[in-house]
Amino acid sequence: VPWCAISCASCLIQIGVKKLSTSAACTTQLKWYRSKKRFKARGTKPSVGDLVFYNFHEKKSQNVSSHMGLVTSVEAKKKGYIYVIEGNKADKVGYRHISYKSASIVGFGKPYYK
Repeated sequence: VPWCAISCASCLIQIGVKKLSTSAACTTQLKWYRSKKRFKARGTKPSVGDLVFYNFHEKKSQNVSSHMGLVTSVEAKKKGYIYVIEGNKADKVGYRHISYKSASIVGFGKPYYK
């Protein structure tokens, strides 16, 4: 099972977020955040703690997510780069440094933090 979505949900549960999608499917989580009006499109500056949804497939549909992670840092001064921690990145937990304007990003989910 691809487990990036599971690792994001697990992190949120561990810090006490009660209202969230616990689906193991990235696209299902993407749709959940959109339905709750807790979604920002690619190119919008994210915040630390946001979920980033990617689509690495050739057809860059904005309705599909093939991978996701948790934003840990935002570097607005360096061309809009973010650091993201991701489960199932090369079969382990790892970091990615990427522009939040990247064509591979669908957008950002805003969890219900207290």
